[in-house]
Amino acid sequence: MAALVGEEYEFPGLLGIKERARETCEEAGSPESFDGCVVFLSHQGYIFYFIGPAGSGVYEISEDGEPAYRCAESFAEFLVGVLEQD
Repeated sequence: MAALVGEEYEFPGLLGIKERARETCEEAGSPESFDGCVVFLSHQGYIFYFIGPAGSGVYEISEDGEPAYRCAESFAEFLVGVLEQD
């Protein structure tokens, strides 16, 4: 799947991904805590994708210090979008 080249999404790569996302965002000055979220994807260690609290959509955040933004209404919509990129 070419759309996921460079992404970390397989076990055991996901172990610690939430903490790495938190540390990266703290260093960049981003207020995201990831409390109640599921961080499921890292793109080259500086862009993170997560499911918001209570399944409130899929969000993207990076080390640029900008707030997270909603990139999909659901995990299923996110996956379809990734598959359609090929």
